[in-house]
Amino acid sequence: MRTSTLTVLSLLLASACSSTDDPIALGEPVVVRQADFKEGALPGAEPGAPAAEPAITSYALGFGVLRPGTLNAQVSGRVQKSAYSVGLRLRDQGSGYWVRPVGSEDPLFPGELSWQLGLDAASEIEPGQHTLEVVAFDAQGKAGTKTALPVCVASELPDNLNVCDPKKAPPIALAALRWNADSDLDLTVVAPDGVTYGRSKRSLVSGTRVLARLDGDGVSGCLADGRRLETFAWNEPSISGKWAIYANLFDACTKPSVSYELTIYFRQQNPDGTYRLDPVKTVHGQFVRAQANGGAGNSLFLSEVELLF
Repeated sequence: MRTSTLTVLSLLLASACSSTDDPIALGEPVVVRQADFKEGALPGAEPGAPAAEPAITSYALGFGVLRPGTLNAQVSGRVQKSAYSVGLRLRDQGSGYWVRPVGSEDPLFPGELSWQLGLDAASEIEPGQHTLEVVAFDAQGKAGTKTALPVCVASELPDNLNVCDPKKAPPIALAALRWNADSDLDLTVVAPDGVTYGRSKRSLVSGTRVLARLDGDGVSGCLADGRRLETFAWNEPSISGKWAIYANLFDACTKPSVSYELTIYFRQQNPDGTYRLDPVKTVHGQFVRAQANGGAGNSLFLSEVELLF
């Protein structure tokens, strides 16, 4: 069970801000605000081919990592004065590209025009290394040379950006609770020493190091934020033994039932020294509205993880 391709908020913003009436555009991996959607491949000469004008003369990403569900991530830069508009596409993703007029002349760079795009990322955009392609068009629609902007799309899991750089070690183990409706579920983990990690205590800390941590509070207060996910990560060696994992329906939020999925991941090392997170166990189940208890009742035991440090 995963969230819809765009969060509800993204859909509303895209509908309000995009000048396209084509509903296909709302299924794109990225939606550019106040821009027109065009189907097909992004026109323009490929990088490395003979240069074509108008040219993108500079660019900047207003973010380090693009996270699924991000709203209004900024991409900006300058173009030659002959440019009329700028197009953008996530390479090899979606069915088309977005076009938006350029801005005014940059006072610090005479003869060059500024451009700026604000994009919303789909909540199910494929994580990993991607490339944003941008290109300038003149007033007749002729495209210049495309510029490739490398971008990391983060995983929904707290994997230390391992999905973009396999040399980065993800957590030793990870428990992820996902659900399919806008109800308030809570993930709870009980350590071998009897300490409970949940709403009131979220981290196991040693000095300045966070050994294990509960992340996320999806649909908290019945706010439909599009993030139906909570995770518990064992980042460093901590307490050996069996850790018990529970789920609780805090508030059904008027939904008659909600289905959930618990997935346990373990870190694995590849022969080349890189790392990956492998799912090793999945548990499915369902809560009904009558089981909602506001945190005052017993949580439902789902599974246990035995860790030996």
